[in-house]
Amino acid sequence: MHHIQLKSITVLMCVYNGERFLAEQLESIHNQTCQPEEVIIYDDCSTDSSINIINQFINKYNLSSWKININKFRKGWRLNFYDAILNCKGDYIFFSDQDDIWYPEKISIMMETIQNNPNILVLTGFFKTIDINGRPVNVLDWTKNNIYNHKVIKSDIGETIFVWKHRIGCAMVIHKTIKEQLRHFIRDETFTHDIWALNIGALLGGCYHINYPVIQYRLHENNVSAKYTNKMLNRSERIHQLEEKIKFLEYIYNGVRLINNAIINQNEYQVFLKSISFYKFKLNSIIKFNFINVFRLISYIKIYFSYYNLKYFFIDFFEIFRLRDFARRIKRFGKNNNE
Repeated sequence: MHHIQLKSITVLMCVYNGERFLAEQLESIHNQTCQPEEVIIYDDCSTDSSINIINQFINKYNLSSWKININKFRKGWRLNFYDAILNCKGDYIFFSDQDDIWYPEKISIMMETIQNNPNILVLTGFFKTIDINGRPVNVLDWTKNNIYNHKVIKSDIGETIFVWKHRIGCAMVIHKTIKEQLRHFIRDETFTHDIWALNIGALLGGCYHINYPVIQYRLHENNVSAKYTNKMLNRSERIHQLEEKIKFLEYIYNGVRLINNAIINQNEYQVFLKSISFYKFKLNSIIKFNFINVFRLISYIKIYFSYYNLKYFFIDFFEIFRLRDFARRIKRFGKNNNE
């Protein structure tokens, strides 16, 4: 086995009733060409055979560096990850779901990338999708016809906030610097660990993506991403969506104010502040008509050019005037453009 890491590595897996796919995922972690110093598994009070499967696996291979923790009460997967991160000892932490399959070179490729770029605090990789039987499936458009060239791209805060890049936790590794910022944030069961990590990494100027698939991501009825849709949301859905976005951004804002100002990238921080104003403007435009919002929309034209395109500018323009049919027609035109 290769042992290329210069820093210690933790793999963190959170489990709840995962007996159907769990053994296959455990094997894929055990078969990594670059082995982690520790694998920590947090079970959220499973009622199936998950705990037995994990214990049998650990005993089978005599894995002294693998530990299982059973929660005393159900937390839900968000808080389970959130709390478990604090107990990871590694300099780098890889997140793992219970139902995917890691490619054998995942840790090796991502750690080599980090060693070549010490500025990386958060690194995400691509993923290929499989169905419940492990067969390749291209349900999600962003997995089609990709050219994987190992190119490493820096993601700024605008991309993590304005553009859904499909950067998911199970294809992510974070530096302990990101984990250490948790102490500045109020424990919250609403926000996911991966979205939180992406935004903090970007605000610190250390969020990157490698153009290469590192896992097989299993799609089934419990996946949030599998339910992604390109439909035109109705008014109440849009209001709810924007309210949740603003709530999350304000959550990040309250925590970031407590972070050492010296490690925050000030250019990214200014974009972050503008993003809060932008989403509040969009929410206000939907709730009530105001001619001032037309001029405010124009003031945000740079955001549309940088992270969307003019199609979305005109969608919002017509929505300000409550001309929803026009907005819907523009939405249907050019569906292949970035969301």
